[in-house]
Amino acid sequence: MSDYIWYRPLDRFGMLAIDLHECRWFHVRSFDPDVGATGLSYYMTRDGRWIGCEEEEDLIDESTRGPVFGITRSYFETRPEEVAHALLEDVTNRGRLCPELEPYREFGDFGTYHEWERRLWQLEDDPEERGRYARPRWDQESRRLYLGTAICLEYARRADNQFILLEAFESARWPESIPSPFRSVFQLNQTIKDIGRKLPKPAPLRFICGPNRAIWRLETRFPSPR
Repeated sequence: MSDYIWYRPLDRFGMLAIDLHECRWFHVRSFDPDVGATGLSYYMTRDGRWIGCEEEEDLIDESTRGPVFGITRSYFETRPEEVAHALLEDVTNRGRLCPELEPYREFGDFGTYHEWERRLWQLEDDPEERGRYARPRWDQESRRLYLGTAICLEYARRADNQFILLEAFESARWPESIPSPFRSVFQLNQTIKDIGRKLPKPAPLRFICGPNRAIWRLETRFPSPR
């Protein structure tokens, strides 16, 4: 039996395939549309890499009878620091980690993890890393979202909740995630869906609804602005 999937690797452009039946599975949370929670789990490969899997509701068909929604899954390679943080943040795991993640237990601490995350994204201070990643930039005056020099989103008129979320990311200088700027998880989930529908297909980046947090990720690597 095999179950091959395509995933986005950390260290190269394009997609790679892997058989999930040869990996160990670690569950973090289930997809729950009632509270806007994105499903999340991780797979550890035989050679020690970590593959994340996110489940979310998405538009899969739009016919004359109306839109049809279903669960979509996306797979991506990630870092052990992120996996350890997610597993320790989930109270149902009771603070347990597999032996391979024990060296990363310190990243269960919120402050330690976000300091690591901040350093990861301050790549402009490292000349060897400069240009390998780009962070988005929201220009409120022109109503445009940029990634590098490319325009990802452009609005003809104000979209209140979408602007609130984009302005919150811009104020925080675009870390991987920020606390939700909304009072309800439903508002956050709906806003992220609205942005997702407006993004071009294929989109260079995407937004994800976490547990009362908004998350963004690059779909592929893009050069920094020159």
